Amino acid sequence: MRLVLLSVTLVFVFTACGRGVDGTHAPTGWDRPWHDAEGGLVHERVVSTVQGPEHCDWESAVLLYLGWPLGTRSKSADDARQYVRDPEGLFSAYTVAQFEPDAGLPAGAMNTGYRLGELALWVADDAGKAVYLVAGSRVERWPRATRPIACA
Repeated sequence: MRLVLLSVTLVFVFTACGRGVDGTHAPTGWDRPWHDAEGGLVHERVVSTVQGPEHCDWESAVLLYLGWPLGTRSKSADDARQYVRDPEGLFSAYTVAQFEPDAGLPAGAMNTGYRLGELALWVADDAGKAVYLVAGSRVERWPRATRPIACA
């Protein structure tokens, strides 16, 4: 039953909360589709971002969803990972690490080829704990959520 609830929550967040974001707090427009290395559109169940919903006062946060293993289409919470851009620490109790707005790429980090405008998604050996979003020389480390974060 718990798995069903998590799966339904994940589906709701993927489809309902990600639409209609105006980008006011997200200069790159978090609700836009991601592209692969060749410039093709990527299905939202492979990689997507959602700005935190206003009705839950989460506008400062951004939720990143990745089908896992990386590059696969998630079907449930069991085969997806959620990472959080959380500059205000709203979800620090629900992530395995803290958000780092000025991080460095660790040795061995690899560009996934997934892009959202100027942002590139990178992963390293610590992908179980965090991913890296890179724009030019700026690197942010987004921690992984310990459980699905969703707003009703």
